[in-house]
Amino acid sequence: MHKIFTSEDLIRFAYNEMTAAESLEFEAELLECGHLQLELQEILEMKAIMDKTAEAAPSSVVSSLLNYSASLHIVKSSSTGGSFGVVLN
Repeated sequence: MHKIFTSEDLIRFAYNEMTAAESLEFEAELLECGHLQLELQEILEMKAIMDKTAEAAPSSVVSSLLNYSASLHIVKSSSTGGSFGVVLN
């Protein structure tokens, strides 16, 4: 019996996010299914385009975001019971 692979499975395979066992099962199915091969090829082409056009955030922006995140603390309010608040240091 063949497993039915979803679009999510194709993406996971393209990004090497499958387990070794899943990859082997997928590759076996890929050898037999031309439709699956075409879908994977389209995903790999889109991935290549996105990889080429992706821009990294400037290090100053990354540092600012990390500093802001480090300055936040979540505290539980004792007066309201289950409420939480964010405190900026």
